[in-house]
Formats: sequence, structure tokens, C-alpha cells
Amino acid sequence: MRDPHVGAFGVVGLVCVVALKVAAVDALPASIRPQLLVLAPGLGRWSIVLAATAFPYGRPHGLGGPLKASATPRALLVASVVPFVGCLALGPVGTVCGALAAATALATGRWLMRLLPGLTGDCYGAVCEVAETVVWLCAAPLARAIA
Repeated sequence: MRDPHVGAFGVVGLVCVVALKVAAVDALPASIRPQLLVLAPGLGRWSIVLAATAFPYGRPHGLGGPLKASATPRALLVASVVPFVGCLALGPVGTVCGALAAATALATGRWLMRLLPGLTGDCYGAVCEVAETVVWLCAAPLARAIA
């Protein structure tokens, strides 16, 4: 993970995630698209704070170390205010998206902990992208099911 170069699988993964996000945004009903354009990335970034608070850090030194050092339960509570309000403002779809983001972040963190001695900055980035992508992919079907 310390290697800054991106290989072929990294490029393919990036293209696939971007394609999934574009398709998911296109599938959203117009009535909730503007709100989700703000909420989904916000929930992805919030999931980093959740994962950093819930799981140990994997290295004695690293770029994610300062984030882990400041990830306290109080910091998580403060970081949760805006996403929580955003989820409530969007209604049932937003509430379910918030729960999905939290569950995805914790499940991804737990899965990574099986592979590594602790999470690193790369893991935090992966948690963010996976949680955000899950929110994008689930929002349109949820909106159609609830409406």
C-alpha cells in the first residue's frame, strides 16, 4: 500500500466505480437527485470517521495516523450532526441511506481487519468509496419503492 503507482487492476477498479456512480446518479429520480448529490459523498466521508473511531490503526506511523489520533467518540458525534440532518431532510430514503452507509463502513472495516492488523489511510479511502457507492446504488431503488 505504500507504493504510489497504480496498476492495471487499480485503473480497472477506478473505471468500474466511476461507471457505477454515473449510472446510479442517472437512475435517480429528479426529485431527490440534488439532495443525494450532496448527501452520498458526505456519507462516504463520514464513514471514514466512523471506521477510524471503530477500528485500530495498522501502523505506528502513516498518513492516516493523525486522523486515527483525532477519531474519538466525541469527534464522531460532532461529525455525525450534518449527515444526520441531511438524512432526515431527505426523508425515509435518506434515513435508509444513512443506515446503509454506517453498516457498509462497519462491514468493510471488519472485513479489512481480517486481512490486516489494523486500518490504514488506504483502508479509510476504500471504506469511503465503498460506502458512497452503496448509497448511490441503493438510492434509486429505495426512492422508487418508497414513493
